[in-house]
Amino acid sequence: MNVASYCAAAAASGTGACPPAVWTEHRRVLCEWMLALCRAASMTRETFCLAASLLDRYVAESCAAMGDKVRQQEGM
Repeated sequence: MNVASYCAAAAASGTGACPPAVWTEHRRVLCEWMLALCRAASMTRETFCLAASLLDRYVAESCAAMGDKVRQQEGM
């Protein structure tokens, strides 16, 4: 999966946030996969929660950066 695909609509509108309808479903699938991996490796629940938090922060930062890039290109 490509973060750009999650954020393309938001970048075009200049909001800097991922479209909730798109991100919610992809996040659910990723979190289910991460939870299965954590269980298979006998990791703690805290490990899963930290991984989900990192995923959310990464996507939010990537979407914001993409929005900034689009705004810079429009200003040129």
